[in-house]
Amino acid sequence: MKKVNASLAIQVLPETREREALLAVVDRVILEIAASGLHYEVGAFETTVEGDFDELMELLRRCLETAIAAGAGSLLSYVKIHYAPGGGLLGIDEKTAKHRH
Repeated sequence: MKKVNASLAIQVLPETREREALLAVVDRVILEIAASGLHYEVGAFETTVEGDFDELMELLRRCLETAIAAGAGSLLSYVKIHYAPGGGLLGIDEKTAKHRH
């Protein structure tokens, strides 16, 4: 089982006026997150991922690079990190399961 000592919430905002271009870049970033094999959940404003801190920091770098490679000339990214080296984090499912419909 992979070590889970951190969670990362990332929002990527490509600077573009074209809605379709923006969505295409965001979709590519979500595919990068999915390919990581880490547990994640896509939300309306951000995607949350849980795993090992070092893996998440590498994934963050790849997400930003993926957005640029997908056509974003520049981007804004808002990131939240919860890091607990000893583990014991509440997971995505523990935080949100009761609110799903």
